[in-house]
Amino acid sequence: MPLVFGHPLNPPMVKELVQISVEHNVALAEKAIDLGADFVVLGDDYGSSMGPLMSPAQFEEFFLPGLQEVVKAIKDKGAYCIKHCCGDINLLLDMIVGTGIDALHPLDAAAGMDIAAVKQNYGDRICVIGGVDCGDLLSLDPPERVVEEVKKVLTLQRHLPEYLQYVVVQLKKLPYILNQDS
Repeated sequence: MPLVFGHPLNPPMVKELVQISVEHNVALAEKAIDLGADFVVLGDDYGSSMGPLMSPAQFEEFFLPGLQEVVKAIKDKGAYCIKHCCGDINLLLDMIVGTGIDALHPLDAAAGMDIAAVKQNYGDRICVIGGVDCGDLLSLDPPERVVEEVKKVLTLQRHLPEYLQYVVVQLKKLPYILNQDS
């Protein structure tokens, strides 16, 4: 399973590139917190609709130490840390949650993520955020379909036991092409 162009032929190069990113992200997060931010959202997708972009072993070796470092820096400054990570990251969840993040977004069902299962398994440690797919829904579907989908998610949410409830928001950034009526 390929990780990036530098792997597996040059693992030290991959680790060096990750460290550059870590240092940059720590500096940005610390500056944001110094300017008054209460929370920092970390990007870096680790998954696709077919599963993680790397094996769990590769994630643990190359990316987990950096993620832990950035999360620790954010928490040490007194802010909350929200991890945004698209795709099917089921195989990486224990490690990601273990970094100490406060929340995880977006948990896309179309990619194989079960938001209720994540809430059941990790809800005592993290806030779970997601629920409304805004890809095709907002770019292709009529307004009635958008209303129907949002009501469906909210109805599901209302019928969950309190310990399984989560923050309902869109799953991803808004698409570039939007149905103006939606």
